[in-house]
Amino acid sequence: MFNVVKKKALLHCSNCDADANLDVVVKSKIQPNCEKCSKPLIFVCTVCESKSSCLLSMYNHYTRNCEGYIPPRKFSCTECSFKSKYKNNLNKHIRNQHTVEKCRGCGKSISSYRGFLQHKSSMCPYEFNTDSLVKVSCKFCDYFSIRKYHMTRHIKRVHNI
Repeated sequence: MFNVVKKKALLHCSNCDADANLDVVVKSKIQPNCEKCSKPLIFVCTVCESKSSCLLSMYNHYTRNCEGYIPPRKFSCTECSFKSKYKNNLNKHIRNQHTVEKCRGCGKSISSYRGFLQHKSSMCPYEFNTDSLVKVSCKFCDYFSIRKYHMTRHIKRVHNI
C-alpha cells in the first residue's frame, strides 16, 4: 500500500508550504507533523492534486478514484484480447460476446447472449407458456407480473399507494 502512495503522492504542509519525506509515515502510526511549524502534514496526489489527511485515504483515492490509476487486469479472455480486473466481468464478457445460443422456436443461431434476448423479444414468433409462471396480480387493475418487486413498484408508480 505504501509503495503505491509513495509513487504518486507527496506530504505537504499547507501552513508553511513545505514538502516532507514520505518515509516519516512508515515510522509513525499517527499523522505526521511538519518539522518547521509542527502543523499536521497532508497527502497530495501528484496526478490530480487531491488532498487527504491519512495514508489509507490517499491509497483508496489513488486505487479507486484517481484518473491516473490503471488497475491491474488479472483475468484474460481466451478467445480475444479482453482483460478484466474482476472474474465476474470476464464471465459476463464471455456470455455476451462468445456464447452461441440456438432459438428453440425458429432454430436460428445467435452469436451473443444479448442478441439472443433481443431476438426472443422482438423477431421470433415462438411464444413460451406463461401459464406455468407464478403470477402476482394487481388489486386495483388488470396488471400482473411474475415478480413481487415489479408489482410493488407498479402500485407505487401507477396507483400512488
